[in-house]
Parts: sequence; structure tokens; C-alpha cells
Amino acid sequence: MVSWLAGVGTWLFSRALGPGTEQLSEDALVQIARRGGAKGRAAFGELVLREQGWLVRMLTALLGNQGDAEDVAQETFTKAYLALARYRGEGRFRAWLRVIGTREAFNARRRIRERLPGVLPEVAHVEVAFEGVLAHAELVDVLSRLPYAWREALVLRHVEGLTPPELAALWDTSVPAAKMRLSRARARFIEVHRERAGGRR
Repeated sequence: MVSWLAGVGTWLFSRALGPGTEQLSEDALVQIARRGGAKGRAAFGELVLREQGWLVRMLTALLGNQGDAEDVAQETFTKAYLALARYRGEGRFRAWLRVIGTREAFNARRRIRERLPGVLPEVAHVEVAFEGVLAHAELVDVLSRLPYAWREALVLRHVEGLTPPELAALWDTSVPAAKMRLSRARARFIEVHRERAGGRR
């Protein structure tokens, strides 16, 4: 699990870099990690410790299952570590992880659908909030019924708090196009919610 990886990384980090290193900035840790070796692995372990919480929460909201989310988080951190040489430091390390994580979540979602056609993953443990409109159980049920693209848009906007310009950069599109995707996702959310409410009558 991710927590196990972070624990190992923290132990190595304290041994390899000495006391007081928890005060190092994100950029400093990334630079040490890019150099490789024991200190590089240890520095990356500290980055994992700092970033694992929000990443698993985001992936759980996208995939609907914490176990799958933890697996994808491990894949995300592994790919990030292997790609550190290509990381240019343009923007925050968290934003770079988010790009890798959402891509890995999309691929995982596709694998899940191929393995279990027509079956939606269990979403009972997702802790998200969509503008406080719906009760928790109702919210996660509606999200689980959305196509992945719409779910991703809503989670990134309303759970991760990304702005339209940040979404546009993540999706490599224009701000108007990002706003349009959000608008369509919200419209579909409302449609599914109404369909669900009608089905209970």
C-alpha cells in the first residue's frame, strides 16, 4: 500500500539526509530526488508521505474504490519517480502528480470496465462534496452513474478545487473549452440526479 511505501521512504529519508530535513521545501526534495542514489530515493519517499493523502482521496473519488485508488496511487508515484529526469519544475510537483494520476485513473477505469462489463465499482467510502447540494450517499451514487469524463471534471473542480484555467492546462485545451466541459458535466449530473429521484417514486 501507499502508506507502506511512504513509511519506508521516511525511514530512509531520516537516515540518509539527517535530522531537520522535514523542513525542506518541495522543490528542494525534488532536486535531491532527481540526483538519484540513496538520498534521492529517501527524498522521494518524503514526497510520497506528503502527497499520498490527497492523491488517494482524489483517485477514490474518480474510481469509486479505495483499494483501486491505492493501487493507482502506487503506479502514479512509480511513474513519477521514473520520470523525474523529465520534470522541469514548471508549476508545483502536486500539479504534475495530478496529471499523471488522472491519466492512470482513466486507464484503470478502462481496465475495470473491461474486466467487469456493466458493473460499477463500489463507491460507499468516497468522501467528496458537490457544493453541499446532496446528502453523502446520494451524491456518491449519482457520481457513480456518470461517464468517467464527467465524473473527472466534477471531482477535479469541486473536490480538488481546480479553477477553469488550471483545468484547461491539465486537459491541454482552452479555458472556454474547459468551462464547456464543466457545464456539460454539471448538466449531466443534474439529469442523472433527476432520473434517480424519479426512479424512487
